[in-house]
Amino acid sequence: MRNFKMVLAYDGTNYSGWQIQKGALTIEEVLEKAIHAITREKVRVMGSGRTDAGVHALGQVAHFRSKTQLSPSQLKRAVNSKLPSDIRILKLEEVPLNFHAQYWVKTKIYRYQIWNGEELPVFERDFLLYHPEKLDVMSMKRASRLLLGRHDFSSFGVNRHLKGGRKENSVRMMKKAIVKKKGFYVTIELEADGFLYKMVRSIVGTLLAVGEGKLTPDDFKKILSEKNRSSAGQTAPPQGLFLVKVKY
Repeated sequence: MRNFKMVLAYDGTNYSGWQIQKGALTIEEVLEKAIHAITREKVRVMGSGRTDAGVHALGQVAHFRSKTQLSPSQLKRAVNSKLPSDIRILKLEEVPLNFHAQYWVKTKIYRYQIWNGEELPVFERDFLLYHPEKLDVMSMKRASRLLLGRHDFSSFGVNRHLKGGRKENSVRMMKKAIVKKKGFYVTIELEADGFLYKMVRSIVGTLLAVGEGKLTPDDFKKILSEKNRSSAGQTAPPQGLFLVKVKY
């Protein structure tokens, strides 16, 4: 048995997220079918984490085990030939059998893209949030810096119950939180040792409220400390979100 690690890019527009769901088209299912078409094995693809419907990836990581005799380069080329054009294996390599794409993660980087101009770029509409109203980017930057360090991010996430009824730990270490504006593009980039369900999009929605003047950076600080999801802003839509990189 061999273990293979993949780095993937995909356009999530037409998919119901990463994880296999009955009656829905998902990234995981399409990958497993493509690998099966080449190896004739029933494989289980394990991703570094689940992306939601409409969310994209520039550097998702996943692994799978196979008895194939193909080299990594041959396997990459063969599986890519069976994948639709909106999913691509960028890199495929053989790794130790104990490598796990989810459990070995050190940090993940997410980026959210916003178009802050009047005319929406037609060919980018599936890859950014259209927000023509004026944004106070400096206030958004000040608020974003408050995220740095180790915090309980309950205000920005949805706690999920784990096996045995245990509640997910909501404490995370935020290593990077950057808001940038270049032309009409506003990007928000976050790097942490883990993210709660919908945490990035909740942070983005709350930072947008700061940019709109509905909240101040001090309000943002208070929201973070309250550990109450109802205190934060709306969850930003999925199309502007990219999983950029997974670090091990």
